[in-house]
Order: sequence, then C-alpha cells, then structure tokens
Amino acid sequence: MSFGGLYARHYAQRFPDEVAGLVLVEPEHEDYDSYMPQKLNELYQAWDPDEVLPEELPDEIVQFYRVAHAGTGKTWPGTSGEYSLSKKHPVMAKVLAGVTQVEEWPVTACGEVAAMNAYLNSAGITDVSKIPRDTLYFHAQTWNAMAGKWQARSGCGNCRQWVTKIGAAWI
Repeated sequence: MSFGGLYARHYAQRFPDEVAGLVLVEPEHEDYDSYMPQKLNELYQAWDPDEVLPEELPDEIVQFYRVAHAGTGKTWPGTSGEYSLSKKHPVMAKVLAGVTQVEEWPVTACGEVAAMNAYLNSAGITDVSKIPRDTLYFHAQTWNAMAGKWQARSGCGNCRQWVTKIGAAWI
C-alpha cells in the first residue's frame, strides 16, 4: 500500500487553512483492519493478490469507505465507474467540457472524476472559477496484483487534461 493517501490526509488535518479539499482516488484507509467488518476483514486477509480483481467493488466495501471518510470535510474518495451512478454536479460537466478521450476508457470512467464530482456536490461550488485551485490536491492509487499491494499512480491522460484545466495538483 502507498502511504501517499495517509500523508495527504495528515497534511490536510495538520494544515487545514492551506487545504480547501483533498481528492483521494481508491486509497486504502490506514485503519482498514480495525474498522472493516470481521467477515470482510477475513476475506481481505485470505485474498490471493494473484487472482484477478473483480470488475466492480462489492457495494459493502464502497459503503464502508464512504462511511470511513464521511464528515471529514476534507477528503473525497472516488471509485472508477462511480460517476456514472452518482448525482452529477453541473460544474463537473463544465470541467469535463473539451476534454478528449486519449485512453482506452471514457473520460468519465475514472475515480478522479467521481471524487471531484463528490467534492463539488459537498462544497457548494457554483462555477469553475470558484474551484480553489491552489489548495486542491489529487492522489491516486491502483492495486498492483503482481506486487500484492496498493501503489501510488499518476493520473491518466484523460484526467490530466481536466485537472490541469482547473489548476489543481497531483501529490
């Protein structure tokens, strides 16, 4: 597992006046084992990383992460494919306008899009110009089945376009 998500959350907690928002894409929570329901924790511990990951995360895991991060007001996790199922914020459509698909997947398929949409829905942003560019950071992780751990990753070509457009940063 990458510690990038943990460090980013710690920074946001330690310096709240310097961070307007933090978008974490598929990070593993640092207290995963402590708060995971026993059955899921047993499955997680017994899981063989050489097996193929499911196309979608079980809803029970998605809900667990939403509860674990709810109420912090600083962290908005997103899961790949989640945006298509969520309440779409009108500013997100403007952010994505003009972004061209340069990857094999649609522009809206990434967890970064879902996380940014969740942030916009919670922050009351009414226009792209109101997004706090200097204090919004993105951190993404992906599961490396060969190494058996989560690893930090950079954003895809689709997401890099709109993250650059709004002036946010990757950490």
